[in-house]
Amino acid sequence: MNDIQKEFETLYKEWQELIKSPEIMIHSNTSYYTDLDPYDSIINMGMIVLPLIIGKLRMGEFFMNKAVSSITGLSIKHITTKKYISEQDIAKAWIEWWDKE
Repeated sequence: MNDIQKEFETLYKEWQELIKSPEIMIHSNTSYYTDLDPYDSIINMGMIVLPLIIGKLRMGEFFMNKAVSSITGLSIKHITTKKYISEQDIAKAWIEWWDKE
């Protein structure tokens, strides 16, 4: 594991611990899960961590959707004309987009 991967995994684990708190878990709005310092730090790592984020999406971590959008500057509307109703569906679209790129 290189230094970038280590930093990413450290931040990811910090973020995972934060979102397990009852204060966060009671909310259905994803911004409560993504508006946290470790998550912002992952985004600030930039394009170099995009493959790692896509890996998390593949494992079902749909809260990483915002990170992909923030890093790429794209919204889901830029990559598909399909209408999505869930974060899980959006994650699938990001994975499909990544696999095509």
